[in-house]
Amino acid sequence: MFLLIDAWIERHAGSGTILDFAGSATESVARFNRGFGATDRAYFRLRANRLPIPLRWLKR
Repeated sequence: MFLLIDAWIERHAGSGTILDFAGSATESVARFNRGFGATDRAYFRLRANRLPIPLRWLKR
């Protein structure tokens, strides 16, 4: 896997293309991604429950 990703990076170097490693909280995956120069970035998500009120209670 390392060789495939490295070849892709080499082929697209200087083109302005961004490779999203789709990070992971798993330390071994994060370490693998950092080996390519990946940087940590925080992403936030918004969860909205728009179900009717009785169904909201059941969902909890």
